[in-house]
Order: sequence, then C-alpha cells, then structure tokens
Amino acid sequence: MRKAIICSTAVCLAFVILAAFACGKGNWIVKIDGETITIDELNDLYYAHHKNALMQMKFDITNDDIDKLASDFTFVKKLPTLNKEIFLNEVINQRIMYNKAVQAGVRDNPEVKAMIKVANDTAVVQYYIREKFKNEIGVSDQEVEAFYNEHRENFKMEPIEQAEKKIRQYLSSQKLLLKMKKMVDELKDVARIERNPEYEKMLQPKGGAAPSPFMPQGGAESVEGGKDKAGVPQTQSVPAK
Repeated sequence: MRKAIICSTAVCLAFVILAAFACGKGNWIVKIDGETITIDELNDLYYAHHKNALMQMKFDITNDDIDKLASDFTFVKKLPTLNKEIFLNEVINQRIMYNKAVQAGVRDNPEVKAMIKVANDTAVVQYYIREKFKNEIGVSDQEVEAFYNEHRENFKMEPIEQAEKKIRQYLSSQKLLLKMKKMVDELKDVARIERNPEYEKMLQPKGGAAPSPFMPQGGAESVEGGKDKAGVPQTQSVPAK
C-alpha cells in the first residue's frame, strides 16, 4: 500500500509543482502559450519528480545519484524520463493539458482541491522525514550478513552479493518505519487532539456500519511468518480456526 500511495503522490506532486510554476531566475528553456519555464525550474521539477519515483530504490537519493542513473543507458531504458529531453516533452504535454483543465474550471472543483491538499501535505511530510532521518537509517555490512544468514533458506541459491541490495533496502525501510512510529507517538503525546463526541457516527459510510479495523476480515486472520523471495518477512492470511 505504501508503494501505491507513493506512486499516486508522485503524480499529484507533479501536478502541484506545475501549478506553482512562475517566472524564475535563469535562462528560459521553453515558452508555452507565452508562459516561460526556466532551466532552473525544469531542473527543480526533474529532481523532485525522480526523487519520488526512485525513493523505493534509495530513500535518501540525491541529485548526484539521479545524474549517475541518467548516465546509465540500461537504467534510462527502464525509466525514460531520466533523459531530460524526454522529461521536458512530458512537462510540455502536461502543461498544455493543465492549461486546458484550468480553462475548464477544474481547479475550482472541491475534489481537485482535496487532491492538491493531499499531495501538498504528503510532499511536505516526505521531504521532512527524508531530511530528518537520512543519516540514521544506514545499514552496515554486518547487519546485511546477519540478516542473510538468519534467513538463508529463503535465498536458496542466491549468493549474498546478489541479495545485498534488497536486504539493505528492506532493513533501511524497517529502521525508518520504527523511527517514524516513535516520532508520531511522541508528537501525539504533546499534541492537542480533540474528537467530536459524535465522530464515530460521522465516520460511518453511507452504505452502513464500517467493519472494525481490529477484527479479521473475510474469515481469515493475519499472522506473521511468511517471507517473500528476498527473505523479507511478510504478512499472510490463513483460515481462521
């Protein structure tokens, strides 16, 4: 689910950044219906877009990392927008469609306003989390080796050299989740959160009562113990006894 949220957020984020474009400093690279986009603005959008797109690969990915990937022909084939000419064409296409949508009054639509709000809030939080914890979620060689040895049966014939990258990604993401949970818990302890006494009724779906999030659904209960091909523990469903 986290991956899906991030993917959908990247699309909304590009929409928000395009909406916020204004005349900036630097040499202009394209003019669309009289509106100027400078090379500085294009680069800002380029790196922001690809940091969101590549966050799953490396949480603390930098502009230099993106430049290196853009020089890798094999990787560019997988992600063509790393080619700046292709990316520029995508920006032009999106700007043309954006202008048409604005002319149609789409920005005044309540649903669109909500989507922009979600994208904006998510982008701010993601950036804050990335900058705050980027130096605290590194994974040592010893941690990789320990994890590999502990879950060796799940790697079958895959040597540690091949498994290292995904092990680091998994362990780093687990460290990040723990730090985020701790931070949220600490913030909740001091935050003033007041719920309307009728909030439970207000949250009920129109079709009837919502199922409890604490009860197993579909006649199954969730248990820990499964692992994917990378040896990463996963949640799987088993028939309820």
